[in-house]
Amino acid sequence: MAEPVYLQEKRIQTGYHHLNEKRLNEGKITNQQRRQLQHEIKIYMEKYAKRLGKGSDFTKVTIWDDMLILRCKGFLTEPEKFIASCAKGGNLIKESRMQIAKQFAIDSVKYFEEKFAANCIHQTFDVESEQDFWIHVMVFDQQLIELK
Repeated sequence: MAEPVYLQEKRIQTGYHHLNEKRLNEGKITNQQRRQLQHEIKIYMEKYAKRLGKGSDFTKVTIWDDMLILRCKGFLTEPEKFIASCAKGGNLIKESRMQIAKQFAIDSVKYFEEKFAANCIHQTFDVESEQDFWIHVMVFDQQLIELK
């Protein structure tokens, strides 16, 4: 198994006393390092999901520019799939799974910020219960990668 990717960081002083901005090694990592980092994040997500019960059938992690995009498919349990197929059940499942997505965001932002040595400045997520699909997009305060 490949070694974890640790990116060198540089700290830059700003006029903001509450912010301690960190900058990656000019954001330049190799394509192999990017793929390794994506794999590490995928494993992190799978472990998180397993603690809740059922993990996803398909997980894709994409790191590009200043964004981290997480996509999962096949995470609903069989009873949730049945409820989602009912008239008002889709909204019910979406609401409950959105609570889980919000908790994932709360639990995981610090992990991602430390991993990238960058601050998350915006995030959004959505659950499509009828499609058994979940997406989480995070935008950071700096470019995460620039392939060499």
